[in-house]
Amino acid sequence: MANFYMSNKDWNTLQNYARYAYDEHTSEIGGFLIAEQDKDNKWKMHKPVILKQVISSGNTVLDKDALSEYYVKTAMKMKDKPFQFVWWHSHHTMEVFWSGTDLTAIDEFSNGQMSISLVINLKQEYKLRVNLWHPYKMHEDVEMDIINKPKTKVVPKPIRDNVDKLCDKPSTFVYPKTNTLSKKTYNQLSVWQQKPLDLEMVQVESKIDNILMDYLTSLDFQEYQISVNKLNYELKKSKSELRCGLVKEPEHEKFLFAAMATFNADDWVYPKGSKWSFEDKCIEYDIEGEEDEPIEYGGYHNVGTAL
Repeated sequence: MANFYMSNKDWNTLQNYARYAYDEHTSEIGGFLIAEQDKDNKWKMHKPVILKQVISSGNTVLDKDALSEYYVKTAMKMKDKPFQFVWWHSHHTMEVFWSGTDLTAIDEFSNGQMSISLVINLKQEYKLRVNLWHPYKMHEDVEMDIINKPKTKVVPKPIRDNVDKLCDKPSTFVYPKTNTLSKKTYNQLSVWQQKPLDLEMVQVESKIDNILMDYLTSLDFQEYQISVNKLNYELKKSKSELRCGLVKEPEHEKFLFAAMATFNADDWVYPKGSKWSFEDKCIEYDIEGEEDEPIEYGGYHNVGTAL
């Protein structure tokens, strides 16, 4: 049995929140669970809730006042029991992965010794991450047992009522009339993503994240390049307006590890027809390589131009 587990009832509650938010609003949704340590030192995750929040197709933003109230009330109820807060959110029909926005949100819980995060989708898939913050920073994606998990059916009325009451859409964002899309256009924290391109942005981020994770496992730089080129070919074939940045030069591989740990998810993706430079990105983030040397221009740009 895994060190983390959840009842089928609570799992169904999460799935129903995710399903209703997607069916009614084409949006993600999020909230909290309690991870309570049992007599066998395993963590039972239960009491799923949602809070007042703004929901969109690519992100959720919890209301700060509602979050503070939840923290205080829960801490008072659980004051004599060992427990952890668990932040959960849905990726509706997308894959389960940790986006750049997700990782930023996880970092906001770094004031304690430990934090737990859960992302789910409507395929009944999940990722559960445990972060340790002190005395050393480390994290691991772990397994979770779902006890007697059945398939969910009709979304219960209390679930529907909670979503309708507590979830708002952001105000409409007016896209600028320009041939280039600024980074702000894709800011998942501030934009109600009306266009299909915005949802695609998150999906492409997921794909490039998988490619980078495969590289971490294999350390095969050539295979990494083949995978990115294949992804860009697929994007071109589907007439997408997006492309993925490629680290072309072998001598720049030594900066790739630091870039993976530093870049935001959307730093790897750019609009078709524009230029993407790995050198420029590394300089922007003051990235240094394995030899502690800052990346320097060699009289040229390592540019990935849209196909």
